[in-house]
Amino acid sequence: MFRHGNLALTGKGKDMKSARITSKGQVTIPQEIRGQAGLLSHTEVEFIYDGKAVRIVRADRKAGRGARLVARMRGRGSGNLSTDQITAMTRRR
Repeated sequence: MFRHGNLALTGKGKDMKSARITSKGQVTIPQEIRGQAGLLSHTEVEFIYDGKAVRIVRADRKAGRGARLVARMRGRGSGNLSTDQITAMTRRR
């Protein structure tokens, strides 16, 4: 079975791709399946085990690295410059 929404890879059949788990627990998701599921490089995923199968789902985007950095920096600005003043400063040479 292969589902797109919450990527689910289970079973083994003609249309299924197979991979071997390395000694470090790593597995390569076949390129065709990554493309169909929209799993690009650096996409964070979560693994869910339901007792029979392991599902791979995209992690909540809000918990991504960029969001964590923005949350950490929020409110740390010091100064009372307007957006126009900042833009003018960055465009000076």
